[in-house]
Amino acid sequence: MARLLKFLAGAVALVVVVLLAVGAWFRFFFDPNDLKQTVATQVEKQTGRTLSIDGDLELSYFPWVGMSIGSTRLSEDPAFGDGDFVSFDSASARVKVMPLLSKRIEIGKVSLEGLNVNLIRNAQGVDNFASLLSRSEAAPAEEAVNVGDGSTSMELGHVDGLSVLGANFSMDDRQTGQVVKLTDLNATTGPIGSVDSQIAIDTSFDVSVNEPSLNARVELSGDGRRDGETFRFSNPSVTVAGERQELSEDLSVDSFALTITAQAMTATETVVNMPSPQIVLKANGGSLDTLDLNFKADSLEMLLDGDKLSLPKPALALNVSGDIVPAPVDARMTASALTVAPTAQTLSLAGYELDAMGLK
Repeated sequence: MARLLKFLAGAVALVVVVLLAVGAWFRFFFDPNDLKQTVATQVEKQTGRTLSIDGDLELSYFPWVGMSIGSTRLSEDPAFGDGDFVSFDSASARVKVMPLLSKRIEIGKVSLEGLNVNLIRNAQGVDNFASLLSRSEAAPAEEAVNVGDGSTSMELGHVDGLSVLGANFSMDDRQTGQVVKLTDLNATTGPIGSVDSQIAIDTSFDVSVNEPSLNARVELSGDGRRDGETFRFSNPSVTVAGERQELSEDLSVDSFALTITAQAMTATETVVNMPSPQIVLKANGGSLDTLDLNFKADSLEMLLDGDKLSLPKPALALNVSGDIVPAPVDARMTASALTVAPTAQTLSLAGYELDAMGLK
């Protein structure tokens, strides 16, 4: 047994030495930046657009096989004008070498910084990415590589996490005139162990909409995982906060904060369930002195294919004062059930009790 262990240790050491030697050879005799023009030519051939790699390409070989790329831009469809369709400042990803020898893929943190995506729909309803899809569909299908059977099969291990910093998305709908912008988007996840593993998610971004007017900061967090065909989230939280908003000629606020929380959320193709959902809205200034709204229920069930929203035992507390109301409002409402059918535009409130301005 001792001789066997020595043999295995020697074999592993030999593999490491070979990998280090190969990595050193590539580092000294191969410059990945020589591939820039080749890659750009192939991208233009496949997409009809210009790929510009202004930053450096860097490769690592041990103990990680990794690649990082600097500033890169993909041009816009000429039919939609000049500029870039997609660009980013830097991107990097890497895979551990040693697990590959055991046919296991383990990926380090995947990072993307300074991503910019410009989506446009013209007056005829055509999207600026449509030409990419049409070229992809027209390209001849390549023979699939079988990696699930035999000696070539690889097991996907875990990913250390995803990191997106300083991303910006612009959506310009020239049919409706609406422009939506998501800016300064930062998103991180914890380790991703497998399809069914728990993933910590933390995302924030600024959103601006021209019609209806909206400028706000959005923050989302929670722990999510996929369980078969069901997506599960624990402690989901959404916060939307902003400053001066002109909601109508008679309604404006200087600041507002909306928070939506729940103990958990499960979602399938047909239904969404949330135990103990709560909505808190606070606003002040403008045509309001104060607005405090607190809504909660025992649970929420939304049937995606049945067009139905059900909330048992809803409770609402509302305080409003300011120019928008003739007198301050202090209202409380409870009910045994609330049911909403959005398409039919109907709302049913069963067994409700209302206490507002001293009236019950």
